[in-house]
Amino acid sequence: MFGDEAPLGCCGVFAKHAGKLRVPWAEYEAKVQRVLEWIRSPEGGNVQGPVGAIGFCYGAWQALRVAGMHPCPIVAAVGYHPALYMQYAQPGGEPRLDEIVELVQVPVMLAPTKPDPASVQPGGKYVQMLASNKGCEVHAYPTQQHGFVNRGDVSLPTVGRDVEDALARTCIFFKQHGF
Repeated sequence: MFGDEAPLGCCGVFAKHAGKLRVPWAEYEAKVQRVLEWIRSPEGGNVQGPVGAIGFCYGAWQALRVAGMHPCPIVAAVGYHPALYMQYAQPGGEPRLDEIVELVQVPVMLAPTKPDPASVQPGGKYVQMLASNKGCEVHAYPTQQHGFVNRGDVSLPTVGRDVEDALARTCIFFKQHGF
């Protein structure tokens, strides 16, 4: 549902400027509802089956937020090179990331890379929290740079191999959870 929409880049640059982005979660949530209504309409493909969320970079934060909505509109969520910094961009009362993770109601797959925080690496704090909640698979790509899945040069053999692997694992993960 979410792509790499980071208007300011990712990680350090995003964290530096996060306070300038002031989009309340309620606006995102309303957009999620409109997207779901559209994909279930004839114009959007008339999808009546399960829906999942995939987030790239801070889109992983959005996917986790969707996974915590009540009622939960998705069956699983995937976060590629997850940068969970969005909480710092939200005005007034955005819950801490711990609280967001605790609300997640569906299984999650994370695909961190070398520079991604320890909290989303195998055994990391948020991985453990998600695993104890509804389950979390982690497939780390320690030789890849942040953004490799959607911005990597797939003509490079190792990047192409790992992009293919990540996408194949995503398909398997979604099939295991109702697709």
